[in-house]
Amino acid sequence: MLNIVETLLKISYLLVFSLFLSLAGCDYANSPEVTETVSKIGEKIESGSSKIKNHASEEIQKLQTIEYKVFSLPNDITTEDLEKNLSELGKERWDCALSNNHETTVIRFICKRLPSTYLRLLPYAF
Repeated sequence: MLNIVETLLKISYLLVFSLFLSLAGCDYANSPEVTETVSKIGEKIESGSSKIKNHASEEIQKLQTIEYKVFSLPNDITTEDLEKNLSELGKERWDCALSNNHETTVIRFICKRLPSTYLRLLPYAF
């Protein structure tokens, strides 16, 4: 995402510079090099906008998705080790709950999380 933004910023700077040359009445503004550069800028803007649309679509899809994970630990695990395992999962944003199973040899957990997306931060920006 950052590369796309950086590319668009560079393109916009080139476009502004080209427009400035045109408005300033510089003879160089009508040169084939400037015309070719402006044409290339237009092509890059079009290709960049399709990449942005695709990325935005993927990010919107993440808003409607929940990830799940099931894992088991031995029944004789110590409290400290259990807390350590659950803390590690918490650092990865997993929200875990004990699964009610009838096995006596393992403890099973079901975890879920929302996929990471920048769109979730938008409400905090305003």
